[in-house]
Amino acid sequence: MGWRTCCATRAISRSGERCAQQGRASRDKKGEHVTNSDASVTQQVAEWIVKTDYDDVPAIAIERVRNLVLDSFGNQFAGMSVSTGRILSEWIKAQGAAPVSTVTAAGFKTTPSFAALVNGAASHALENDDIATFSSHPNSPLTAAALALGEKVGATGRDFVLAWLVGWEVTAQTMRPVMGPAGNELVNRGWFNQGFQETLGVAALGAKLLNLDVMQTRMALGHAASAMAGMMKNRGSDTKGFTAGSAAMHGVIGAEL
Repeated sequence: MGWRTCCATRAISRSGERCAQQGRASRDKKGEHVTNSDASVTQQVAEWIVKTDYDDVPAIAIERVRNLVLDSFGNQFAGMSVSTGRILSEWIKAQGAAPVSTVTAAGFKTTPSFAALVNGAASHALENDDIATFSSHPNSPLTAAALALGEKVGATGRDFVLAWLVGWEVTAQTMRPVMGPAGNELVNRGWFNQGFQETLGVAALGAKLLNLDVMQTRMALGHAASAMAGMMKNRGSDTKGFTAGSAAMHGVIGAEL
């Protein structure tokens, strides 16, 4: 059906209404066929993640990803020069984790989840990262996670771009139910939305880079959803940047599990 299908064109409503993708069937846990009208939201989003291909992506989206990734990478360097990046970098280095993924501007490698944590936090530390029209900063955790997991699996540029865009789309579409007349309802209630939908977006990104099947992708989204968190009260502290890193880390963990 092309790039904008399922979670892309049919937002999940506030009541949790299923996105209605027509003409496909899936199997339940017993292997029995179920129609899409019977499938859960998670099932349909997972199917969309798995089947989406690079050729489905509009050319303009690919160009924008390049610019956003460069912007986020620059913010990672800046964030490593302040306490947010330094504290996390020193703590992670002390853990002695397996050297798989690069910690930006720190001279060492660590696990993909730890690299996503520190690089994602550093990218948002100075709050110079871009903000999306749907009221969030998905670029920081998405880019940090894509670089970390991409390095682990030896991803091609096409793999990276596709996974990043899948993560962005899932973030954007799961953000829509919390957008009301007064703006972002999570933020209005004191929650920092960067720790919520971005975690799902990173899990989707990770599922794509790790080539997970539909069932594995469902599990990745479930793990990530269970780890979503963030509070606006942390504004002005290192913890606000940490929220971006936490979204990146927990999305990666969800996909790797």
